[in-house]
Amino acid sequence: MKNQNKMKNKLGLFLVLAFVGVFLGLLGGAVADEWHQDTMPEIQEMTVYVNSNVVWYGYCWPTPPYWEPDPVIDGGYTCYTWQIATPALERGESMSVKVVFKANRNLDEVKVHAWINGYREEIEDRTGEFDVFRGNLYSKTLFLEIPYDVDARDQYTLHVKIEGKKEFSGVDEAEIKTDVQRVSNLLEILSVDLYDHNNFYKGVCGGCSVTFEADTTLYADIVVKNRGNHVAEDVFVKLSIPELCIERTVYLGDLGSRDGKYEDAEKVTIALRLPEDEGIYNLVIEVYNSELETRETRTLVLEREAEREIEVLPQITEAFAKQGEEAKFSLFVTNLGETSENFVVEVLGANGWSTVKINPASFSLANGESRIINVYLDINEDTSEGKYPFTVRVKYGNEAKQFNFTANVEQSNGVDWEAILMVVGIILAIAVIVLLVFLLVKQKQAGEEEKPEAIESYY
Repeated sequence: MKNQNKMKNKLGLFLVLAFVGVFLGLLGGAVADEWHQDTMPEIQEMTVYVNSNVVWYGYCWPTPPYWEPDPVIDGGYTCYTWQIATPALERGESMSVKVVFKANRNLDEVKVHAWINGYREEIEDRTGEFDVFRGNLYSKTLFLEIPYDVDARDQYTLHVKIEGKKEFSGVDEAEIKTDVQRVSNLLEILSVDLYDHNNFYKGVCGGCSVTFEADTTLYADIVVKNRGNHVAEDVFVKLSIPELCIERTVYLGDLGSRDGKYEDAEKVTIALRLPEDEGIYNLVIEVYNSELETRETRTLVLEREAEREIEVLPQITEAFAKQGEEAKFSLFVTNLGETSENFVVEVLGANGWSTVKINPASFSLANGESRIINVYLDINEDTSEGKYPFTVRVKYGNEAKQFNFTANVEQSNGVDWEAILMVVGIILAIAVIVLLVFLLVKQKQAGEEEKPEAIESYY
């Protein structure tokens, strides 16, 4: 009687599972895979949902006959999987993947991993580790960011896997075929490059604040792409500062679809004159036509350029020097501006006939500070006699001032008569001193000899 009850229960289970299979088949799914294993599967059941819709199902049950008490003796287990529906990959969207499963054993440090292969980069997400208890139903949701440039002509497969310290048996992994769906109409701003009259690029990251000088011209290189499935007609690009009621609009034209015969991406450059007022404003980039609109915003910081006033006064601009000697020149530099400045001094045109030394060659001056710059030219001994012009340049920031100097080179006489005369003079002076000392000594000795002897008295 007891065996008959077991047989009836197992027969009922078989009928239920058969009904589930027929039901899944009616939903449009086909058996994706079927296999047999002798031992009890660790993952007995798994269902995959994409954007809340069931797309895949897998289950393992004992192999018939069901009236035997032990499935292993019976013939083990048979596992089946069905792909019930084909999920669509919508470009530029976040796709939710929900995984519901049940295990026949306690499992430690389990993770659920979902990924899409076929794209040039990994599209994936995974959960943290968690423990699984036998018979409980677990539900985990992951999110996959689908890129804008997923190609409808390529094949992509969604993989879902329950991972642990080792490979699990049963329905622990799903392979799901997908289709790429391109939205009908979508415009995207691919890039925005902002720069000034010096071609200095700024604000290459979305949402960054960018600083420009007030009362100058801002230039924007904007690249627009049609991500939609149809031609985007009569597209305009507008650059504006709403707080100041400043804007500039440029007609971009028609943008074709990716698979069409027209270009689906175009670049446009817009110049916008900035106001004199300092402050922080919103710089809005808009791309639109009669049906679509997209926008990005940058934080624009306008600053007035600090007043710069540098005064450079040449002091010694012409000097005379003989061959092999040194000529000295100097300049006086004053910073009359509002901010500190860094200076670099260089000499041009003095190579080949002299060796240059600059003191100091680089320096900084705060507001109101001054500095004397000395330039030394060591004239080469083989430099011909004559005038030698050269230039001294003082650079600061993006500016520079330069001045003309002249070195007058005279021929060396060979014998340094000044030095000789100096030595002779010193020798004569020493000789005179020695002679005077000698005469004084002689005079003293003569005076002592002429002194009369003392007269002796006798009493």
